[in-house]
Amino acid sequence: MAAAQESLDLFTNRYKGGVGNYLQVVTAQTNVLANERNEVDIVRRRMDASVLLVKALGGGWSVSQLPLKERGPGSAYDALATMA
Repeated sequence: MAAAQESLDLFTNRYKGGVGNYLQVVTAQTNVLANERNEVDIVRRRMDASVLLVKALGGGWSVSQLPLKERGPGSAYDALATMA
């Protein structure tokens, strides 16, 4: 992820300096976006796996067991509380 962002910064600076072309910038942007999407997909898969593990072990949880730090109006925990 960091390498793709550094590449984008490099190609953007080269373009602004008149050394590179805009196609290089767009290609670097595409790579950064693809990496961000992959990162989101990996996080989603980890969360799915965690839920499946809890289910497989026969456990459960409730919103009241979630950490207080993250709770509040408009948070994901607030949305879960309305679903429970």
